[in-house]
Amino acid sequence: MKAISNNPSADELDEVTIKFLSKIKVTDPDHDMMRIEHSKDPLLKDCYEWILQNSLLQEWRDSDSGSLLWINGDPGKGKTMLMIALARELSKNLPGNPPTVTFFFCQSTDNRLNNAVAILRGLIWKLAMNQPRLARSFRQKYESDQSLLDGPNAVFELFSALILMLNEQPGTTILIDALDECNAGQERSQLLDLITKDASSSTKSKWLLSSRNNSDIKQLLESKSHMLSLELNDKRIFQAVNAFIQQKTSELAAKKKYDKDLVHNVEKELMAKSDSTFLWVALACKNLLSVSKRNTLSALQKLPPGLEPLYQRMIEGILQLEDDEERQLCFQILRVMCQVFRPLSVEELIPTAELPGDDDLPELIENCSSFVIVRQGNIYFVHQSAKDYLT
Repeated sequence: MKAISNNPSADELDEVTIKFLSKIKVTDPDHDMMRIEHSKDPLLKDCYEWILQNSLLQEWRDSDSGSLLWINGDPGKGKTMLMIALARELSKNLPGNPPTVTFFFCQSTDNRLNNAVAILRGLIWKLAMNQPRLARSFRQKYESDQSLLDGPNAVFELFSALILMLNEQPGTTILIDALDECNAGQERSQLLDLITKDASSSTKSKWLLSSRNNSDIKQLLESKSHMLSLELNDKRIFQAVNAFIQQKTSELAAKKKYDKDLVHNVEKELMAKSDSTFLWVALACKNLLSVSKRNTLSALQKLPPGLEPLYQRMIEGILQLEDDEERQLCFQILRVMCQVFRPLSVEELIPTAELPGDDDLPELIENCSSFVIVRQGNIYFVHQSAKDYLT
């Protein structure tokens, strides 16, 4: 084995370190961010620019104190969209050459993305890939203790390794999105406890977390972080959602040939019912794609405000399918999706959901499209709230 270089000016990863990093890799956070963004509507500057001007965010970014900021909000309020925008903006605008930012996007439906050990491995891997000096530092620690990655003390060992790397790279910013989608329990509590202790005792790094308003997360973070509540910024979110509505209505108008009056009425109805929730707007507009131009406004008026009532309306749509077998097969797909521990490929879905074959599969999935989406041959929930509703 080659000797580990201790040259702090080395700016390239040697072959041995690259091979080592491939062993510790669980996922590539950059690719996860690209995939999540691809599955959603394109980021609109009008939808996230407000947070860059937010005084709490600016104070967190620029101050030497208060190194932990928690963004919290209800489902569908655009937290992940904001975190993607912030990961990009902070990478461009933080001091340093280049600025050091590492991030992780949790997803409860994927075992590579839904636990504390995976979060820490992802943060460390991205940091190591971007900073060869830190990669060699982590490799030295791993070679002295190979239980680091998956032993009983993995959360503590990995966090300790991460802190060593952060201490060597002052000013690093760490973003973790959707902490509520990290498996609840001891490991998540341990991770949050470690983060809050580091944030209170060190000013070398900046932590930015996002999650729903889960009571256990709130209990751990509320008194130990700056808290940026999306519900307390409802005017800004309202304006952001209205910008999103205008974009979605413009897309519908181009595809369905809406006239100006219909565009105006659709926008007005969406604004009245959305409750400042991006996801509600996205699902409602998706529903309108299959509605004739003549019936657009009446179909939209029948959609209830609120995510859970909207999901209930979508379930009723499946229940109203005329073919009994088709209806049953749709529920088999949704039932399996609630039970699996990772996204299934379309080919895997057929035997797992006991479907008769693939001839009718596109139509069956289309019938379930308010809840699931096919992306690069795999089937996913459109949003964590869809799975929450079904389960």
